[in-house]
Amino acid sequence: MLRRGRLAWDVLPDEKVDLEYHLHHVALPAPGGERELGMLVSTLHSRPLDRRKPLWGC
Repeated sequence: MLRRGRLAWDVLPDEKVDLEYHLHHVALPAPGGERELGMLVSTLHSRPLDRRKPLWGC
């Protein structure tokens, strides 16, 4: 895992990576069309990122 250091990117040891925070399982509600996808994307983008942690999620 990389994190931004003062001058360059640093590598974080595995035990410092909280996968429960970064990995999520999401599913669209039925019927799973463009409207539902748009609502999911809107919800995901409305959450502020925690700047104390690496700024990624999946």
